[in-house]
Formats: sequence, C-alpha cells, structure tokens
Amino acid sequence: MSYKLSKISNEKDIGPIKLMNPPTSAPSSRGILTVTLHEAIGLSVAEDYKERSNGEAHNHHVGRRTPVCVRCNYPYALLDYEKSQATLNCYWGTTENPLWMSRLDICKFDVSSFSELAIYLYVRDPNHTLKSRDICLGVARANPFDELEKSEARWLDLEDGTGKLRISFEYTSHENGTLEERDLERDRPINGVWTSGIIKKDTQRVYAESKIRTTQLSSQLKLESIWDYQVSHPFVAPLSFAFESSEGLTLLSPYISGGPLFSQLQKDRCFDVDRSRFYAAEITCALEYLHNTRKVFSWLKPRNALLDSFGHVVLCGFGLFNPDTKSGSHGTPEYPAPEFLLGQAESRTADWWTLGVFLYEMLTGLPPFYDEDHDMIHQKILTQPDYFPESFPPSAKDVITKLLDRDPKQRLGANEDASEVKSHPFFDGVDWNKLLQRKYTPTFRPEFVPNSFKQYRVNNPPKKKDNFWITSLESTKAPVASNPPAQDSHQAVIREDDGWELIWDGARREFDLYNRFTKTKKSVPPRRMRPLEHGKAVVNESADPTVPSQTQKEELLEAALQAGYDRVVLQLLEYGMDLNVRIGAERVSPLEWAAGEGNLPLVSLFLGKGADANFPSFTVRGMHKGGPALVRAVEKGNREIAQALVRTTDRVASTRALGLAVYQQDIPMVKLLLENGVRCEFEEEDRPLPWDPQDDGCYFFDRAESEEFIPPLVRAVKKGNADLVRLLLLHGADVNASYHGMLWDLYEFDLGKDPIWFSCGRPVELAMELGHDDIVGLLLDSDADINLPQPSWPVPGHDCRLVPRLVYQKVRARLRAALASRHDGDASV
Repeated sequence: MSYKLSKISNEKDIGPIKLMNPPTSAPSSRGILTVTLHEAIGLSVAEDYKERSNGEAHNHHVGRRTPVCVRCNYPYALLDYEKSQATLNCYWGTTENPLWMSRLDICKFDVSSFSELAIYLYVRDPNHTLKSRDICLGVARANPFDELEKSEARWLDLEDGTGKLRISFEYTSHENGTLEERDLERDRPINGVWTSGIIKKDTQRVYAESKIRTTQLSSQLKLESIWDYQVSHPFVAPLSFAFESSEGLTLLSPYISGGPLFSQLQKDRCFDVDRSRFYAAEITCALEYLHNTRKVFSWLKPRNALLDSFGHVVLCGFGLFNPDTKSGSHGTPEYPAPEFLLGQAESRTADWWTLGVFLYEMLTGLPPFYDEDHDMIHQKILTQPDYFPESFPPSAKDVITKLLDRDPKQRLGANEDASEVKSHPFFDGVDWNKLLQRKYTPTFRPEFVPNSFKQYRVNNPPKKKDNFWITSLESTKAPVASNPPAQDSHQAVIREDDGWELIWDGARREFDLYNRFTKTKKSVPPRRMRPLEHGKAVVNESADPTVPSQTQKEELLEAALQAGYDRVVLQLLEYGMDLNVRIGAERVSPLEWAAGEGNLPLVSLFLGKGADANFPSFTVRGMHKGGPALVRAVEKGNREIAQALVRTTDRVASTRALGLAVYQQDIPMVKLLLENGVRCEFEEEDRPLPWDPQDDGCYFFDRAESEEFIPPLVRAVKKGNADLVRLLLLHGADVNASYHGMLWDLYEFDLGKDPIWFSCGRPVELAMELGHDDIVGLLLDSDADINLPQPSWPVPGHDCRLVPRLVYQKVRARLRAALASRHDGDASV
C-alpha cells in the first residue's frame, strides 16, 4: 500500500501518524514556539542604506505579492531556532526604528528541545538585491522559555550593533500529541517558489524528507530507538520528526534553504582562500563531532554539504539517523579515498581525504582527479600525482597534499583526528570556539534554493551515448528573409495612379473616397476602437467643420493603408496629423506598418512628415510583438528600408534589430547595421522596468527576462555561425558578455529539444556546451575569460539557473583543456 504525505488518503487503515518523541531526557520540550516581533529602536545604519522616502504616505499592500519599494529600506529580521530559519519583513517605521505589525510580525517554530533563539537584523543593499550585500545591524539572543509565565514583551540588546529589539514569546506544549496526514502538505510554493520540501501547516516550517521502508529496518526495537541517533551540532542538521506509516519510517529534517555548497561554487567558479578556509573549518568541526559521537566514517560527499540562510555550512544526510546504516554503505562517495576503492578497512581518515578533495575544488573550481570517464577517475585517485597551479597558496598546497596522502596511516588526521587537522598552519588564525558559536560572519549569504538536500547527488553517466548532455547542433531553422528588389530612395513617393482620391464633405463633416476612373464613391468605414481608458478624454476633436478630427484622420489612415491607397495617404497628410499613433489590430505605428509591408515610398513619406522611428517607445517584450520600425524591417529582411531607418533609430532598438538579424543569420543585414554604427551590446539599464508600477513608488510584480536583451554575440554562438561571431567581434562585441534566461531556442519553443543547460552564462561556455569548437577557439583567441563568475542579475524574480554538476564539470574541464592548448599546454591558465 502506497502512503504519501502530500495529500489526504481515503484509506482508513492508515489513520493518524504516530509522532515519535525525542529522547526521554526532554520529552516535555515537544511543542510550538510562537515568536512575535514588535519594534526595534536605536539601530545604527549607514546613510546610504536608509530609506529614500519623499515624505508622501504610500501603501505597501495594494498588490497581492510582496512589494519591491524603490523608496523604503526597512530592516528585516532573520530568526534561527534549531536550524529552522524564517524571515520577518518590515514595512513600517523608519530604518533606525522599524515596526513589525499585523500578520507580518509572527512566526512559529517546532520545538524538540529547549534551545536558544537568535534574531539577526539586516538592512538591504539599496543598489542590489543579493543577500550577500545586505548589512547586518546586530543580533539578539534569548532563551524563549525563561519567564514564559510573564505575558509582557521583553527588550533584548543587540550584539555587534547598537539598539534594542522588543519581542514576545508564547509556548504551547504538544507532549503527547499525534500528527495526522492532513497536518502536512506539499506541492505549493515556498517564498514564491515551488520546492521539494514538506510543510507543517500549523507552523509553516519547511522540512526535507526521507523514507526508510519497513523491510530495511532490522527490528521494531530499532524503529522505536530512532531518537538515539539524534545529533546536536551547529554545523549538522538534526532530526526534527519521525513518523510511522504503512511504508515504514518517514524522517523530517530542517530544510536548509541555501542549497549545496558546490552549487555556489559553480556560480563563482572558485572561492578565494579565506572563504575556502572558512567552509573547510566548519566542515572539520562537523566531522570531528560525527567521528566522536556517531562513529560514521567515509560519509562526506558533495551532496552532504549545504549552506543555510546565513551562509554557514550545514552537513545533511538522513543516513545519520538510520540505525541500520553502516559507515560507507549508504552511497558511494563521488571521490572516494583510495582505501575505499581497494576494499581495505574503512577509517575516519577517509573523510579527511574527501576534505582535501573539497578544498582543492573550492580553490580551483574542479576536483583534482576529474575525468569524464568515471573509471578513469578511480584510476587517477590511485595513481595520479598531485598537481597544483603556480598561483596556489603554499599553506593550502601543503594541507591538501597531506590530506590527499594515499597511505591512510600517513594522512593528516590519522593520529589525532580533527585536532591534527585543526593544527595545520593553513588554519592559523581560526578561533575554533568563536567558529563553533557561529560568531564569524560569512562573506556570502545565499538566496532561497527550491530543492531539498536529498536530491543533490552526482549520478553515474549513462551508457547510451557519450555526449548525452550536449544539445543537438541542429539549430532551429531560421525564417527566410524576403528581400524586395532594390529601389532608388529618391524616386517619387507615389507608385502608380490607382484613381482613388480623398474628398472632405464639410456639410456631413466626413471623408469620402472617390475613384475618378470608375466614378465610384464610398465612405470611410469606422475602425475598431479600443474602449477609452477611464479618466481619459477624446482629444483634438475640432468644432471647425472644415477641419477633420484626429479620430477621423486615424480611421482614414488605417483604411487607406489596409487598401493600399497611397495617393489617399498623401492627400490625408496635407490635413496635418500626428503619425505617432497606433493603428490596426496589432496596434503598430504607421511607420512600422509600412516597414512591415516593405513599402519604401511610404516609409520615406512618413519620415518626411514627422514620424518617429522609435515609436512606440514603450517597453516591448519580445521582438515579434511590435516596436520600432527598424526591427520590423530587419524581420522582413528589407535592407533598403533598414538603411532608411537605422540613422534615426535609438541605440537600444538598433541593437535589438541587430540581434534579430543575427538570429536570422542575415549577414548582409548584420553588416549594414554594423557599418551604420549599431552597437553590439546592451547596457544594464536597458532592461525593462518592473511591471505594474504604482503611483506611490512601489512595484508589485517582478520583472523577468526579455529575449530581446540577449546579446547578438550570444545569438550567433547559439546558431553556431562562426562567420557572424567573427564579424561581431571585429566590430567590438564583448567576448565576455553575460546573458540570462536562455533555456530553449530563442523563438521556437520545442519540447522535443534538449534545453540549454548554461541558460545563464558567457558566450564561451555556451559554445563549449553546444560543441562549437571553432567558435570556442575564436572566443579564446579574443581573450574570453573562462573563470568569470556566473553573471548575477540583481532583479526580483530571476535566479540564474544551475547547471547539472556533471554537465558543468565537463564544460569547465574542456574549456581549461582548450585554453591550455593555446598556451603550450600550460594547464595553470
């Protein structure tokens, strides 16, 4: 019988889930702690970080989503209890004296033991949205269970800052309670992101989950004694709940929201020495605890090391709580120690070997024994000499060399375990007591990651084909450009006399169309008008019977253009009208319509009569959804019209047009645009503003990536067109340009195609992933930097997508090999 926690089952034999209590030493501690923040006073904030309000009152709760306010910069609180972490935002008061009010001031924690609560106050960097650039204003610590009988709030002094925080607590004991399936839920967003975590409804705390089947448990006694395997360490995730079900045992551990340590390494490419030392020191302390209390060896692997909301390492693994799991038997480590491969007896020194591999990868970006063939990885582990780039720090080289000693009896840590590792000069300056108290401030704080730690592992490569991870080199077929015959730009603007003329009937105050050849007369059909927006009045409606209204002129212009009556258009313009209007079902400007129709005479006529080549100037999301006329001319492949428009089109629209020409692989059009000074790059401020701005300066919808802002060079790389890449580089394209949000082909959505794994990155990485070796060479010869970090895009709503570890390592290793081959085999580059 299948048992799932994600929804209520109709099977009556399941019943309520049995809640297994923690160790009997503290059975009364099971319950719920409610924390309420009230206010803070006397906070010390740098001037640049204070709110930028103009004094006008404004409401932060107009929209349904959490707002992004361009004026206010109130502090927020990050609470930490037993590895569960929660954020309480603030939207009232001032930066120095924030107020928490209403539902935004409360959070609940599940209590398994009486522990300390820490409340960190941060203020966001006003110029960025990256958490690592937020400033900590101080931390308040409290034992919530002291004086619980007192109902009044208490004031807490801030450590490492100034001011005080007023807070209150309430505790509800659930000593003998049971938990039913309906008390848990899955498959809903957390922090606006769908996650793999499970949520406890009454507290809204998020947990990672693992199941141990009944057949895997040796006895009922082992099942009941699961809490004997609880852990308590600042850098190890504890067991929060254990549930008995028809499947066996379900374990829940706090959701470590910062994601795997090595995912952050992927974004940064490598860490500096100080950051690497910090992570290695915290891992060392955690291993020391596990070795001394759990006797778990050969356990450390990349998927076990995560970062919490503060940036501290947390080692996670449900195998720690399974009494039937033996050392080294719960999954082969990615880079095992040599003795493990040789089948020798396991010991705690195997984890020190893995720590050496970790440290090497953190400092260089790839593990020391990497190979695309996993069998070769094992061979390298057993035989390959250690290699260090020339720039490698001496103390780091020495500690790694000693940790990677193939003789476990000679390996660093073999004699005195962790104390021997801690004593190495590489860790000089580390205050181990301060480290254990988590009083070091990490230099980096991660964003929320939507997947729980159980999913982060490195799978063995499939046997079907070697390059399964490379997207097919068959690019989506580009649309065929239809270039009309070249025309003399100085020819008459009227093509041929079709006989239709324009007549204004002053008595009726209406236009008529008259054909002098056929003697036919007809009225102008009214165009379909969009409903007038609330609060806007009809403008330019003249009372003079000799002057047609703006509405009449727009109706006639639309009808004449649709019918192809160019002489009527010319006559209409003699009445004087604003050509910067939107017409037709597509709501395009007359100039854009003419460009789309390939009508060069009309384009010239409209430009001469005041049409703005950049109209409409509003942000257009997607190249094929309207915009400046030059974009439409490029789409149609009409170089004559593009030549007429390019000099009067603004920088952003011109670069958009260039990107479209590159996508269509229209090299003559690309040359025309470049020769007329079109730039190959966008600027940061060119990206569209957030949607739905409110009058009070707050934004209630996040902005997302628009395809038109992917650099033209990236489009050329995606198409695999080396000639276009060479042409763009010759005209100053940024070889290290960043791009975002490119999952599938830029325009055609094809579910049958493989996604682009490096959906956020640099051109050289994309070229290597797609297997365009000739383009990789061009980019490297143009000084592409393969070690630049993944581009960060500090806007709400976008988080650069991670690449599967196996794919990432292959691309990175191949780039290093390609670069080394251009420097006489020097792999240190």
